Amino acid sequence: MLSKPFAAATLYKISQRFGVNPQWYQPDGHPGVDWTDDYGTPLLAGEDSLVVGITTPGVITDDPEYMRRGFGISLRGDSGLECLYWHCLPIFPVNVGDNVRRGQIVAYMGNSGFVTVAGGIIPVEYRSLPPYRGTHVHQEVVKDGKRVDPLNEIDMLLPIEQRPQDFLIKAQVMILKIAHLLKEYIYKKYESHNY
Repeated sequence: MLSKPFAAATLYKISQRFGVNPQWYQPDGHPGVDWTDDYGTPLLAGEDSLVVGITTPGVITDDPEYMRRGFGISLRGDSGLECLYWHCLPIFPVNVGDNVRRGQIVAYMGNSGFVTVAGGIIPVEYRSLPPYRGTHVHQEVVKDGKRVDPLNEIDMLLPIEQRPQDFLIKAQVMILKIAHLLKEYIYKKYESHNY
């Protein structure tokens, strides 16, 4: 069984359940569960897992066919379940190939990709401003090659062990990744002005 996707997750924080409200881009229904909480809420590994994929495209757009899921992470658990989190913030405190423990921070809740509130698309230029409209995480679980209802795989009472040093290590990784992105940005700006 998986533990819940973030420490404060409750069934009251679900904004859209599995398989309901089919939308024009999801003819078979909603393939996961949408959870709401605060912008930047740490998302946790549901079990001991391997990070098998991180999606961080360079551009976020409102075009639903391009990056509609936003930034995301895929974890393959020791049980064989694959857990995916979408609409994350763009910086991840882990890397592809990392082994993570149950309860370890692997991503942060955001509002990237194609997100709506009350049926309307939230324009990109408003997403990084309070109240960070559209903030949620879309969680998918794949079992034996098929998407299944995450709620059937989660034990909401399973204790989550979070160690204070984990927060410090993840903060250090985030700072290093942000510094690297700034270095790349400055280098590109410098190169574009010196040809």
